[in-house]
Amino acid sequence: MFSEIEFANGVLSIPFHEETRTDSLTFTLPQDWVLDTDLVALALTTLLGTKYSTVVFSDAISPETRGAVESVTQAEWVTGATRSPVSDSPPQRNDLALNFSGGFDSLAAQALLPRDAHLISLDFGGPFAREREFFKDFPTHTISTNFRELGFSLNTWSFMGVGSILLRDYLNLQTYSFGAILEASPWHFNAGMTSGNLRQAWFNQAGLTIFNPVIGLTEVGTAMIILSHRPELALRSLASVAGAGSLKHTRKLLLLHAAACHAPGPISLDPVNVEQPPLGVFGTNLANDFLSFYLYRVLGPEYTTLLVGDIPADILNRIRPLSLDFYEKINTNFYSGVSPSLTAHALHEAAVSQCVPYTYTDWQEFLEVKNILAQFHEFPA
Repeated sequence: MFSEIEFANGVLSIPFHEETRTDSLTFTLPQDWVLDTDLVALALTTLLGTKYSTVVFSDAISPETRGAVESVTQAEWVTGATRSPVSDSPPQRNDLALNFSGGFDSLAAQALLPRDAHLISLDFGGPFAREREFFKDFPTHTISTNFRELGFSLNTWSFMGVGSILLRDYLNLQTYSFGAILEASPWHFNAGMTSGNLRQAWFNQAGLTIFNPVIGLTEVGTAMIILSHRPELALRSLASVAGAGSLKHTRKLLLLHAAACHAPGPISLDPVNVEQPPLGVFGTNLANDFLSFYLYRVLGPEYTTLLVGDIPADILNRIRPLSLDFYEKINTNFYSGVSPSLTAHALHEAAVSQCVPYTYTDWQEFLEVKNILAQFHEFPA
């Protein structure tokens, strides 16, 4: 399937052949990046997922890497000549990188990380070119790639972290981060969830550890952090996220309006067109449904209708007694079992934006909201 991998003139080329097509994956990398087939194989797992039963990789990889990639992809790997085993004393790596798209959540994540954190961005071109127009103004390591165009972003959600593996040794990385937030996954609604429970096998096998600085926050919280730390970038980031008038753009704009009362100073935002028809339907999207309760409380029904249409009356009756303050706060469960210094830094910067830890009442309301949403969405036990 994959053969004749080469790195020349700053471009990593990975030719591949499938039953119905032959093409080549490409990644632009620093000129002095050093080709390591073990790293390439590990990086490919973020694109392959468990789609294939057999993967042919004609280059040599170490026995440890073969075991790792077979475990992650649940596939047999047919490889070239075996490389020498990985050293029993691998070099010590210390740095941290944020997989940075320039959207609200990754912009907020950057604000909660130390200033020396590396930024890694993927330039997909085409319909995603607007993202590059924003993140190109940051000191980011940009990797242009065609894997999304070729359909390799459909097999696992972790494709956004492929750059952290490819640049692991080049940037001396030990820790990687995403801008993942609480409502991004139903798994995050497990009240006992901690960062150590998050399944990150692709990166674990590459010897990387996770620290997601905004995973204990909702999108309300990330909007508050942007308006507190980088208000001048809010509308530019919004334009990079999605086209004006789209559901995603409208949701983010509503969140900025809801969070504006927490901004340290006046903030100029685009108006919201409440005359347009609803862009979504309640009960069909977990994140939109979750956020609709807070937006209904803060902005009113005419704004929430744009996001989810009409919220059922019985649901509104259960929401009305709740303060919903936890939407503006941080669930500290997600920071157990990870770096104490990074956690302390993130919690301090979040508190600057008024995102403080849950109280007992916040926990009770969080669980009540989850119970309400469970009528429409499935949550893992």
